Amino acid sequence: MLSIQLSRRVRDFLEAIPKKHAWQIARKIQEIATDPDTRPPHPLRGFPGYYRVKSGEYRFIYRIEDGHILLVLIAGKRNDDEIYRDFLKMMK
Repeated sequence: MLSIQLSRRVRDFLEAIPKKHAWQIARKIQEIATDPDTRPPHPLRGFPGYYRVKSGEYRFIYRIEDGHILLVLIAGKRNDDEIYRDFLKMMK
């Protein structure tokens, strides 16, 4: 099982959305941490080692560090590209 680290931004996001949705995202993160090979990840184009996951109307981006840490970097709504714009800003 991978150790989970959430960025401050993700923690704040999960606290701001309805609890039901936060639990859905947390469950997805836990599934990946428990068995990262359960389902193939969706690579984030142009960013090797980064992956995106859909969870209901939300999406989050993560990477696995040193083979034992699941680092969730950013989360947001799926219906626009804001999460990707924010991710690009974060990567600069």
